[in-house]
Amino acid sequence: MRAPFSRSAVIIGLLAVIVYLPAVTVPLFSDELHSLISAAQTIKEPSHILAPWMGGALRIVPKLVFMGGLQLWGLLVWPYRLLSIFLYAFATMLVARLAEEWSGSRRAACWAALLFALGFGTYAKPVIVVSNLTMLIGLVFMLIAVDRLWSGRWKAALVFYILGSASHEIVLAAPLLVPFLLPLRDGRNAVPWKPLGQTLGLARNARKIVAGSLLALVALSFSVGRLGEVCSIEVNMAFFMLFPFNHQGAAVLPGGPGGALGALATVLVQWRFWIGVAVVLALAYVVWRGRPLHAFAAGWIFLFIVPGAVLMADWQTDWLEIRYLCISSVGLCLLVSVLLLRITERRRSVGLVLLSLLILWSLAVGGTWLRKRVRDSGNPYNTARRQEFYSEIAALDPRWTSPSVRGCVPGPSEGTEEQ
Repeated sequence: MRAPFSRSAVIIGLLAVIVYLPAVTVPLFSDELHSLISAAQTIKEPSHILAPWMGGALRIVPKLVFMGGLQLWGLLVWPYRLLSIFLYAFATMLVARLAEEWSGSRRAACWAALLFALGFGTYAKPVIVVSNLTMLIGLVFMLIAVDRLWSGRWKAALVFYILGSASHEIVLAAPLLVPFLLPLRDGRNAVPWKPLGQTLGLARNARKIVAGSLLALVALSFSVGRLGEVCSIEVNMAFFMLFPFNHQGAAVLPGGPGGALGALATVLVQWRFWIGVAVVLALAYVVWRGRPLHAFAAGWIFLFIVPGAVLMADWQTDWLEIRYLCISSVGLCLLVSVLLLRITERRRSVGLVLLSLLILWSLAVGGTWLRKRVRDSGNPYNTARRQEFYSEIAALDPRWTSPSVRGCVPGPSEGTEEQ
């Protein structure tokens, strides 16, 4: 990296570690264990690395990480979880540095990094589910690539971009954001394709392009066919990133489905498409009237939702997955922090109250999902299945024998888990 991280970035990174540390001893299960047993099989048969485990055939880097972890510490839980936590903390520090350079404001950068550290937009799930290392590793490499690109070292940026793409294919979309990054450089950009961006007018018209794209997204969400379905999911995700509950989500709220919070959640989920339409239209207005940074942040949010929306369009259900917001949350935290700074400059108390509410909301939802994960990991079904997986892994190599400490015991759960 071109310079050490600021003290505030390091402090917020350490805060991220502290926030997620309670998840360290939660037993691995479901997708986590499937990834672990696939790593064991690949160690025995290296050609298996191109099989579609960990969610994709070409996610080579996280597969190698899982295989290396199995060789180094076997079936212990805490090293895997610490790895996820420290990766997220490092991503938080990168967000702090990049947000300061993009916005020119240390305060906005600290707020963006703080919201990201506490899980605003993703609410802890990508961190506490270690099979999502694919997304975390891809995010870290992508942020480093952007950091290198910002300093004009485009060859180094390309290397990290390739590593990020080999971690999660969602990173492949990143170059589409480069033209909208150019207006933030104020003439200091050294990337070789700057003249192309200027010729096409992408940098000069960034706000109009993004605002127009958001309006088109809303219009297309009413169309029929696969395109309309994908656009509809994107619109739904605009609200889902603020209220991350599906229809079954009310069960994890205090009081359950029959309680006041559960009833409110049910109503909001039923209306989330129309609320999402309102959110996207409001965002289009903000982008149109705002700064280039607003266009860049909004473009970041919706660009990285597209791959997940395409996948979810094949599910034939209204279920939304929060893990697909892991990378989009960077743009969300950046945009919200900049808007909060503008509010604070006019009404300081209002801005600080809103920031505090977002912090409390992120912690409350993240804590709710963590409690649910702890509960699910210890249910009888998962406990029994855990031992079955343990036996399969131990049969591949005696070194991989089940630890005696229950807190270090991994295990899968039935079906597809809610991540």
